[in-house]
Amino acid sequence: SLPTLAERNASELVLMDIKRRPSRMHNGGTAQFGSDGFLYLSVGDSMDNNLSQRIDDSLLSGILRIDVDQQGGEVSRPITRQPRDGTTANYFIPVDNPWFDEPNALQEFWAIGFRNPFRMWIDDETGAAWVGDVGFESWEEFSRIEKGGNGQWDFREGPAETKFGGPDAPVLGVETPPFYTYRQTSMDRAALGGL
Repeated sequence: SLPTLAERNASELVLMDIKRRPSRMHNGGTAQFGSDGFLYLSVGDSMDNNLSQRIDDSLLSGILRIDVDQQGGEVSRPITRQPRDGTTANYFIPVDNPWFDEPNALQEFWAIGFRNPFRMWIDDETGAAWVGDVGFESWEEFSRIEKGGNGQWDFREGPAETKFGGPDAPVLGVETPPFYTYRQTSMDRAALGGL
């Protein structure tokens, strides 16, 4: 027989409890294990701009990579910092994450600078990760996720600069333009991605 609702609720193990803006928009939407055994999570910006240069405050606007098996040793280490807007627990951070050794960084980030990476897919054969990043006013994007990559939101969208302007400091991570973009003008079409 199927477990009861109470039994299902009792089995819950919370990894991240991230407080988000009341808009309930730009959540991202994928949790998938990579061929490396780590869990990858695509997380949107919750309609909060200026996150492409922030990895010290909130677990928003990026691709996260965590070790839910808590392997330890040479593979991963316990969480050392909590986000300002939530709590994290019950996983370790892979030591080869790109900002693992950065002071004050939330070490979960694998790639940053995404508006709403709604669907992500990791190819089992090649290990490549792909994401459909829902656009703002003009462009929809499909990107290949790279370790330490910066998808350039909110200072670039598709091939163009945005009205928000560029960052005040050098870009954090490696600027990684989208693999494919298309212009949208109807405000009712989105790059949802998928297989």
